[in-house]
Amino acid sequence: MPDQPSPAPPSRRAVPENLSSHATSHAREHRRSGLLGLGVPGPDILAAASHDIVGEAAKGSTWQAAGGTGRQAAGCTGPMVVCHEPRLLDLIAAAAASAGAEPMVVGQPRDIRQHWAQASAVLVGEESAALVAGLALPERAGVYVLGADAASAAAWSVPLSASVIELPEHAGFLPAVLSQSRADGASGTVVLDIAGGSGGVGASTLAAALAQRCAASSRTVALVDCDPVGGGLDLLLGAEHEPGWRWPDLSSATGTVGDLSGRLPRVAGVDLLSVGRGAVGTQAGAAKPPVAQPAFRAVLDAVARSHDVVVMDNPGACQWRAPGRVQRVVVVAAEVRAIMAARAHVEGFGWQDACVVVRRGPGCRIAPATVAESLGLRLAGSIPTDLRFPEAVATGVPLRRGRPGRRFRFLDTLLEQVCGDA
Repeated sequence: MPDQPSPAPPSRRAVPENLSSHATSHAREHRRSGLLGLGVPGPDILAAASHDIVGEAAKGSTWQAAGGTGRQAAGCTGPMVVCHEPRLLDLIAAAAASAGAEPMVVGQPRDIRQHWAQASAVLVGEESAALVAGLALPERAGVYVLGADAASAAAWSVPLSASVIELPEHAGFLPAVLSQSRADGASGTVVLDIAGGSGGVGASTLAAALAQRCAASSRTVALVDCDPVGGGLDLLLGAEHEPGWRWPDLSSATGTVGDLSGRLPRVAGVDLLSVGRGAVGTQAGAAKPPVAQPAFRAVLDAVARSHDVVVMDNPGACQWRAPGRVQRVVVVAAEVRAIMAARAHVEGFGWQDACVVVRRGPGCRIAPATVAESLGLRLAGSIPTDLRFPEAVATGVPLRRGRPGRRFRFLDTLLEQVCGDA
């Protein structure tokens, strides 16, 4: 983006109670489109807010002074900005407007200390980096140093354990940073990671059933298929003909993605994000996401912002920093080989904080408590083998059909454990 002439700095520079009217109008227009930060709706153009939006919004930035101490609040759970350089502030204001974020700008050491730990992200202007480093604050994630000279800003990367964003050249990254921080902040989203300790134990069935029970309790819920070679959760739910976007349609997503509700297939009150059934090429394998990591993270951030519960089927080693509460559930058949396979999965993916659901049935005779003890995991319960499921899946009958019984009571108990009042 070509450099914009610096506006004359006001006598005092500090906290925006409201973002500039020009920048806000841009954000409002994008919200009307249904996809925040996008030019026009459509799966092939999902991207971060463009440089022209940043440039245009920066022209009208009118952040006003408020004593230099920042917007006062009991705690900053959004992004915190430590900066007093006008051009950097203008770029941040424009990016915040396009991402729908409300950063707090601070400049006094007491305010930086007060909000350092609670802020979902910290953006530090290069001119303020020495001040922040001199406070000897505890190390934290999500710190970014912003500056016009990348080499100079990089000098503060190690002292602040920070990433560096060169501005204005890389201003397009700012909406993604602010949006990510908003997702990672005070989110009430519950994320359920459901994985099978071995193949064929019913993990996908459990994930689908949990999602449907969440929807039945008036929660907004999304069911996300993370296995690119799993054949597609839409088949499991009898929804292969339902209109809506699948992962291949979202493969170009990056940066800030808006609310996808209404654009995904919907089954029994559940928004379904399923894999496709084409060639997966180099993405094949359980440890790989269904699309490239930037698109995977951008789409899941958007899904988490618009749903109370996100159920992830077979997330494996997919790299996504989920917001809110995360509960991992490993489904394990009650037999020796399945337990050994599950132990390898738990150790390989670092799921030592998971709980275990034990699958009972023919040949699965080990006591559930023994299975959990062998894995060193908390026992959440056990489920029997239901011979009606294979026929239901083969005929395309949605799993939601059926009479309530012990299975529903178990699902509701499990959801109460992991979701609480969410």
